[in-house]
Amino acid sequence: MEKEEKFVILVVILLIAYSLFNYLKSTKIASKVENIQVDSQASPKAKNIYDYIVDVINHGSRGHNFKGGEMEGGYISKDDAKIVACYVLELRGEKCPKPYPKDLASGYFSSVCAGCHGNDAKGINGTYPDLTKKDYVGF
Repeated sequence: MEKEEKFVILVVILLIAYSLFNYLKSTKIASKVENIQVDSQASPKAKNIYDYIVDVINHGSRGHNFKGGEMEGGYISKDDAKIVACYVLELRGEKCPKPYPKDLASGYFSSVCAGCHGNDAKGINGTYPDLTKKDYVGF
């Protein structure tokens, strides 16, 4: 077997191992945070914003005509969308009444969302929406 073939096989094995590791890690985390929801004591506004954010993360941002274009949905799992929604609520100054893993949420946001929205969620050069502004998240 040539060097290049061995290298390709090694890369494929590493990718499979990495994917399996991430899958097992995410299912373990998902089982811990499976039922993150906005508490019934939260304001109706916070519940609506939370639901809206989860919906956009899961299904995309159709019809908003952002300069950067529409966001496709499904970049993260539905369980992880709940975590990120709580994180975005807090970036907006709202409270997510249920506890959630903040370090995990900030990690998801910085690795999946910040490329367009920025680490501070204020959008990048006006091309992508500022998630901290009320008019960009539907409320």
